[in-house]
Amino acid sequence: MTHHRLFTFLLALALAFAVPPAGAQDRLALEKPGSKEPLETTAVRLDNGNEVHFFNLDDPGVQGTLLLESLEAGKPSALSALEDVLGEKLDPTEVFWALSEPGTPVPELFSPPSESAAKKLQPSRLAMEQGWARELLALHSEEGSFDKAPDLACNNDWFKSLVPNRSGWTGSTRLDRTRDNYPSEFTSDCIPVDGNCAGYGPRYRYEITTGNSTYEWKGAICGRAINDAITSHYGTPYGYSGPEVSFLYNYGGSWRHMRDSNTGGWSGPFEIMANSTQAYVWHWITSSKLKFRLQVRYAMRRDQFDLRYRYDL
Repeated sequence: MTHHRLFTFLLALALAFAVPPAGAQDRLALEKPGSKEPLETTAVRLDNGNEVHFFNLDDPGVQGTLLLESLEAGKPSALSALEDVLGEKLDPTEVFWALSEPGTPVPELFSPPSESAAKKLQPSRLAMEQGWARELLALHSEEGSFDKAPDLACNNDWFKSLVPNRSGWTGSTRLDRTRDNYPSEFTSDCIPVDGNCAGYGPRYRYEITTGNSTYEWKGAICGRAINDAITSHYGTPYGYSGPEVSFLYNYGGSWRHMRDSNTGGWSGPFEIMANSTQAYVWHWITSSKLKFRLQVRYAMRRDQFDLRYRYDL
């Protein structure tokens, strides 16, 4: 049994045998602070090194919540494991409660479920002690059987598990991409210096976009920056300039990075450091139907990438 399956099995057991303590259903409301927390503290850092960030968007006419998990290649994904166990869309409040350390105040951007929504939830979920999923995830944080070889970027089976299939959802998966082996899928790019297009490469761009607009979307990118004497990412005015990965949404005819409405903080792009492999998972729920995009910028020809998204039709 893989670490991912074992972890989700243990999560299911924890939910099945949970005994709600007295007054547990009111705990979220009682501990809710009176003012909004800054973006930098609206994040959960797990013992295995994963980080789960919570972003709030309030563009004119568009409201939504974005969950972002960053993790090393081969580590179990907390978001994917919770999704497997709950069997439905992730409620941000539930995710924060399950993964945050006991005693952590619940940020203002979350609110307790409405009475109608609460009736649809299994009572044991919010009745669990705060941080109930942290210990289970820590027990299975090793890379285990998810050896990267022979796949490029991340192990393909592990990477696809970051964005599970759902009934009624569609999407796209691109595995083992480099400019060398898929030249027609990459386009030319350049590093901007003082507003001008500079060389330092050549550099390339790669992106995939949803064909339709949707209220809910989930995507992931795994990237590995190959830095050696053949393709060096150093020597730019910024020193090291590695490939950057990001998620964008289309609103009003323009593509935008997700920016938190409360603090102005950005949800990307993220730079992949030299000879390291890093994965990012984005889970978006919004009030208006939008198109979404996964994007790689400033890649060199031997850098390796996996991309995958799924969305509700």
